[in-house]
Amino acid sequence: MLSKTACIVYGFAEGPRHGKRMQQSLVDHGYTIIKHPRRADLVIAHSGAHLLLKLPRSGQTYLIIDASCNTGRHVFDNAFRHVWYDLVHILGNGQLQYYGWKTWWNCVYTLTRPIPAIKMYRRIRHPNYRPKRFSTMAIITQGDDRSWYNPAVLPVEELVFISGDHDDCWRNPDRYLDLIDHRP
Repeated sequence: MLSKTACIVYGFAEGPRHGKRMQQSLVDHGYTIIKHPRRADLVIAHSGAHLLLKLPRSGQTYLIIDASCNTGRHVFDNAFRHVWYDLVHILGNGQLQYYGWKTWWNCVYTLTRPIPAIKMYRRIRHPNYRPKRFSTMAIITQGDDRSWYNPAVLPVEELVFISGDHDDCWRNPDRYLDLIDHRP
């Protein structure tokens, strides 16, 4: 029997250290982790990672978590809103260790993986890279942090709302993988 394959495509300033729990959860669900999205049965894209993806091929499942949209504001305004949300809702809830760990790795990946970040920055304004292009071919989620969300770009009826911060998928991956297991 062939094993199912999965690929995680990380968002801006993210990488494999953020996705350790997601990787383990995928393995627990019977997936083999691979690096190339076009070859994977399941592609998980977080935040701006959908900006790096082509449309799914036949038989692929896409799970796009908290897709970053062109909000009409400058990307630095959205980034500031996201940081402010984290300060209030993560750091403000006493999760200092998690916030420090996450922010440290965000800094590391910003410096060590600049090419994907530059591509995401350039593409977020291009209409062909809006998450809506995946709407009939993917499961798209939205959490409580709306700093990168625009209802005009990605209407509510195309989303699965999951209560949690923007990076909740890295700490609670089964909540998201359950959407794949229970899709119609």
